[in-house]
Amino acid sequence: MLNAKLTYDNGTILIKGLAHIPFASTDPRTNLLRAPALYYANIIEFLKQSSIEYVDHVLDLIPSPHLTTTNNINNNSNHNPNPPLRIYQHKALSK
Repeated sequence: MLNAKLTYDNGTILIKGLAHIPFASTDPRTNLLRAPALYYANIIEFLKQSSIEYVDHVLDLIPSPHLTTTNNINNNSNHNPNPPLRIYQHKALSK
């Protein structure tokens, strides 16, 4: 059975373990498949429909414990190492 490993790299998705996949082409520098990150959902859907097992590390985010929705929006202190979130940022984090 085919297995693939997906990782994120500078706006692209690196795909290990496959010879061909839609939206991707072989990167001569790494000899791996590389696709623009905007095709992430399409690639996942293709893998599922094709019954190809995969490990997805694309959304493994860098831990950012200082970003929380509990920051005080009205705190304008210049001494705060964690600046206050803007209203739209607060809404995005809460979703």
